[in-house]
Amino acid sequence: MLRYLLFFGLLLFATSLGAQTTTQEDLNLESVFEGTTGTFVLYNVGGDNYKVYNADRASQAFSVHSTSKIVWSIIGLEEGLIANDAAVMKWDKDKYLPEKFWPEGWSQDQTVVSALKYSVNWYYFELMPLMTPEMVEQYLNRLDYQPGFQVEKLHYFGLTYQIEKSAMEQIAFLRQLYTNAFNLSPSTVSSIKKGMLQEQNDDYTLYYKTGAGEIRHGNCIGWVIGFVEKGDELYYFAMNIEDKDFKSILGKRIVITKEVLKELGVSE
Repeated sequence: MLRYLLFFGLLLFATSLGAQTTTQEDLNLESVFEGTTGTFVLYNVGGDNYKVYNADRASQAFSVHSTSKIVWSIIGLEEGLIANDAAVMKWDKDKYLPEKFWPEGWSQDQTVVSALKYSVNWYYFELMPLMTPEMVEQYLNRLDYQPGFQVEKLHYFGLTYQIEKSAMEQIAFLRQLYTNAFNLSPSTVSSIKKGMLQEQNDDYTLYYKTGAGEIRHGNCIGWVIGFVEKGDELYYFAMNIEDKDFKSILGKRIVITKEVLKELGVSE
């Protein structure tokens, strides 16, 4: 019951952002998820409508993992720790030796845009020590990103594991970020959008940030959160899947996301 109260509470919060008659439609996406535990939420701004697969899970909070790189990037830009989105951080090849699991794009110098786009861990390992616990707490409150969370130690993996959000909360965060309800510098919002940009064509522009890692009961979670600009239409989405095998969720989360967006007519 508590989960459903939270879910509908977030729907009411969405209404406070300017909606008048927010509606919710349940989705049947079992054929897409193919037995994988997960949820998918799509919010159509123009239609003021949520489409939700597995509404119960959509209201459950899980470790944010690398989706939080949006937040660390915001702090870096707003506090001047990153001069601008063209500022280059040199890759220290001796300190951060390439690993077999490193994705393409990590083994090079980075800007905040490329680091966010490719989710480059070493960039944020270097950035976070420039912050203070008080600074991070201030922004967690300002960004409504688990407000009240107490930062005991600035440890990247520790924070990204301890901070939790639900799929519905991820969408609420993205909506406020996109409309700059957080009163950030316009250049910061622009830089974050550049870093989240993944696909662009004549029909639509797709932005997203991924995340993956362990959650409290030992399984692994895979996140994809983002938004789609399609002509005059704007859609926000958030999904997560859960599995015991970390590697299996890395590619599966993107495949499922794109299949659902296509099935719902948001992308091709």
